[in-house]
Order: sequence, then structure tokens, then C-alpha cells
Amino acid sequence: MMVGNVYYPVHNKDFREWAIKHQRGGDFVIYSDRKFVRIDPPIKVYLKHGRWIGSAAVVLAMMFFVLLVATHTDTRNASECIKSTSKNGRYIAERCLLQWRGGNDPNYRGQVYDAASGKLLVRRTFSTPVPELIWLTDEGVSFSRGGDDASFIKLPPSFYDRMIARFSLRE
Repeated sequence: MMVGNVYYPVHNKDFREWAIKHQRGGDFVIYSDRKFVRIDPPIKVYLKHGRWIGSAAVVLAMMFFVLLVATHTDTRNASECIKSTSKNGRYIAERCLLQWRGGNDPNYRGQVYDAASGKLLVRRTFSTPVPELIWLTDEGVSFSRGGDDASFIKLPPSFYDRMIARFSLRE
């Protein structure tokens, strides 16, 4: 580890005149056209930028946590679950009823799993008047024939979908 200041030569043509006028240095400086300037030790540079990077990482983590809490829906009371396997056998989709509202857009939970490992890849909640689990050829899965856009999941899942599924509370 380096201790103290580190000096590197920097070209300066006026330094020789300054050294002669002020009688500084010696022969080795008087006949040189280089001067030495102070450079911060690497640890100071790291700490200055490291604090900023660390602060930015903390802010991003807090924003992700707030987003996760804001978009969370309690899905523990899901019922009437239906599972289906994709045509190529890579994915398993599951649709479950969350809240029945007398036929007017009930809430559902749609999940997609990796068929080989059983790992949850996507979890979405949506409302629809016509629930229907439909596999679209090599594009994705749709959990309804109406309702909101959250009922369609494009495959392979996006990074955002994978992170929400990974950090969602397991039920």
C-alpha cells in the first residue's frame, strides 16, 4: 500500500525559469523542463467515487423494493387452478382465481414455470371477464380472451418478470 502523496512529472517549459529565479532545486532541476505535481493516492480516488457508487446502489435497491411492495398482490387464497404445458414442453402455465366479483372482471393469478426445473419464471395478477389459457406458437401464453394486457406473457420471460417472480413472496 502506498503511503503519502504520489508525484508524477508533468511537462512545463516555464518551470526552468522559475527554478532559476527562485534558486530552487539544483543542477538536476535547473536543466530540466519537467515539474512534479501531486496526484491523489488511489485510495482517495476510490473513496471519492466509491461513496457515490454505493449511494446510487442503495437508492436503486430502495426503488426496486418500493416497486415490489407497490405491485404485490396477496395470492395465498387462490383457487380453481388450471395448469397447461406449452407445445414445445419447455414451460408450464398455471391460472388461478383470486377474487370472484359476480362475473364482472374477477381477479386471477397467472404463473409460468420452467418445466424442467419447476422454477417460477413469471407471476402476474390480472382481471378478465373471459379466462382462457391459450398457448401462442413460440410467442407466449395468454391467460384470457379479454381484460387487461397483464394477461399476456411473452416467452422467454423478460429480466423484469424474472426478478419480480424471484422476489415475490412464495405462497
